[in-house]
Formats: sequence, structure tokens, C-alpha cells
Amino acid sequence: MTPAESLISLLCGLVIFGLLALIGVSMHLAYTKLDMMLEHLKNCSAVKNRAPLKHGGPLGNFLLVGGIPE
Repeated sequence: MTPAESLISLLCGLVIFGLLALIGVSMHLAYTKLDMMLEHLKNCSAVKNRAPLKHGGPLGNFLLVGGIPE
């Protein structure tokens, strides 16, 4: 393997690891802080539209956390 191929594979591995880490952080927020976030943003239209996703299992919680505006 050439040095360029090694560098590319290392960078790709870092990107995949970073994506998995961010998914893990989002799932942690979804299961530990979701109720607090929904309480603070109860008048936000984006949260009101996605609130039924709270009962949608892990994917619903993940989508709800992802839909909360910054």
C-alpha cells in the first residue's frame, strides 16, 4: 500500500469513527435529556410537529433530537 492510500484509508476511518461518535452522543441526548429539551421548547413549531416521534422508539427519538433547531 502506498503512503497516499494509507493516508486516505486513515482519513476515511476517522470520518466513520466521528460519525459513529456523533450518533452515540445524539442517542445519549435522546434517552437522557429529551424530556428537558421538549419542556424548554414546548412553544417551538418544529418541536410541536415532531413531538409524536417521542414514542417512536430509538429511531423516533433520534429523529426528534435531530429536528430540534439550534
